[in-house]
Amino acid sequence: MMIEEFEARAGIYPSVETYRVIEEHYYQFDGSKDDFCKAFRENHDGIAQRIQCDANNRSQRRMRDFQADRSEEEKEVKDLKEEVERLKKALDQEQEWQPYEMPGNVKQADYEHLRNTDDTRIMSDAEAKELLYGWFGFAKEKTTIHHSVSTYEINRHRHLRRTGVVERLPLYNATDWNYIRFDCGAINYELYNDQIVLFAD
Repeated sequence: MMIEEFEARAGIYPSVETYRVIEEHYYQFDGSKDDFCKAFRENHDGIAQRIQCDANNRSQRRMRDFQADRSEEEKEVKDLKEEVERLKKALDQEQEWQPYEMPGNVKQADYEHLRNTDDTRIMSDAEAKELLYGWFGFAKEKTTIHHSVSTYEINRHRHLRRTGVVERLPLYNATDWNYIRFDCGAINYELYNDQIVLFAD
């Protein structure tokens, strides 16, 4: 019996899952389609209740199985993530990663020394642009002031990786002791101690 036939005869519209149970009980029923649908509609001998109970039990089993499968999958994903982290740590140790600063760039220690000196002050972007224009002629409208630089590590194979950023605000202490990280056009620069140098990133 098709689900449409059952709906037409019984006037009941079960879910697909529930109808699978109804159909199994129908094949075990001793009678015609009309007899079965009438018995179900009127719940003769509790047939409708038994079918609904059977359907509910199967639904609960499916849910338990789904939750068990999901828990197992979540455990597998967790185990895989832990294994990946373990392998990454082992690989890092094998490759001997070390902090690295680009040759020619201002060292972080030198920047920190300037910043931590009592007379040093932080410049605004406008002040930094004015200084670069007045001292070196960099066009203000083409100049971008940066407040940070990337940090790197290098391994024993001389491969680099970016690890984060560190703050590099524009600083002024004296005409020959200052720092600005800036771009003009498509070129990266640092001003350090009254000297303009190309910045590698």
